[in-house]
Amino acid sequence: MANLHFTFAGFALLLVALGAVTVWSRRRAFWKSIALALVILAVPLGYFAYVDLLAKPKPMRLEFRDFGETEVISAVLKEGEAIYLWLNVEGEPRYYEMAWSEGVALELQTAMREARRTGTGVGMRLQELVEGDFEGSAEQRPAQKFYALPYPAPPEKRRPLESPKWEM
Repeated sequence: MANLHFTFAGFALLLVALGAVTVWSRRRAFWKSIALALVILAVPLGYFAYVDLLAKPKPMRLEFRDFGETEVISAVLKEGEAIYLWLNVEGEPRYYEMAWSEGVALELQTAMREARRTGTGVGMRLQELVEGDFEGSAEQRPAQKFYALPYPAPPEKRRPLESPKWEM
């Protein structure tokens, strides 16, 4: 969200520059006033457009970051339409939309059931191809996108302090 303020500030500065060019142009006053009014109306319109974008899911194909592996906080499947995901990206929840795919939806449902059964979460990997399972294997296959996270390892046990030996 912090990035939104800088983007809007850049947009507003461009509109101010356009307004300045409009005022100093060699057109008649009528056209100058219309152009200036349009610039003034564009600033709040741009602000509300940006605010409205915050509530909409970002299409996964437009994502520029490389997630690697991330945690799926929640998912909603709308058959024939899209797969909506809340992902934990760099410690912040983000809302994404994936194109509908029967295979991906089935994989996500399977991972969610497995995670519920084991009491863990669901993870997501965004790699397109992975190398084969065996060392030296040249086979490349699509990576599994969704999987149940492994159960976290219990904390390491501390060794008890040795009791002092009393000599008599």
